[in-house]
Amino acid sequence: MRTRVSSPGPKAHKLLPYLFFLSGTAGLVYEVIWREDLALFFGRAWPATAMVVALFMGGLALGARLGGAFADRLKNPLLAYSLLETGLGLAALLVPTLLSSLFPFYKAAWKALGPGPGLWAVQVGLAGAALLPPTILMGATLPVLARFTAGRAFGRELPLLYGANTLGAATGALAGVFLLLPALGRTGSLLAAVSLTLAVAFLAARLAGAGFPGGEGRLPGQTE
Repeated sequence: MRTRVSSPGPKAHKLLPYLFFLSGTAGLVYEVIWREDLALFFGRAWPATAMVVALFMGGLALGARLGGAFADRLKNPLLAYSLLETGLGLAALLVPTLLSSLFPFYKAAWKALGPGPGLWAVQVGLAGAALLPPTILMGATLPVLARFTAGRAFGRELPLLYGANTLGAATGALAGVFLLLPALGRTGSLLAAVSLTLAVAFLAARLAGAGFPGGEGRLPGQTE
């Protein structure tokens, strides 16, 4: 049995593609930064690239599966989306610290195993421990938003969201490589992407009506 979905109003539907565009932008900036982090972590660029792509896509797929499993039970999918974006931003912020804390395990595995399949398995496990939490949260956002659009021009609105997110991803990849990393470095770029993610989370919560007793979906200054 499906839970009745709250209806924050038409403004949320109009603004949501822009938020999902910004979410996609931040997501690919994270991917660019993680490639740099893993290249330093493991000492080589091509394994880092392969690992980031594999974990990124795997995390998105797992997150989409998990998000789809609970999306139908959500009373306020837009607020749930805001919480997912908040968790994503915080998890992404912790990735460098987590990788640093895991590095001693990698050094121990290198000494014990040497180069080979065993060490590669350890690398994947350690990288997954750092990258899977944010990518799973990222992957869960689309099915949650699909639940939000259910019953409202579903055939048109969901592809629009997906297209906006994809365009944002392309923008984030270009901005991360050619603008943010050269200008801000890894730490500055990460803080910029996290700030963007948290801004999306905040705006989504406002559109969802959080913090407006008796006025779900109304923005400041908006009246009945």
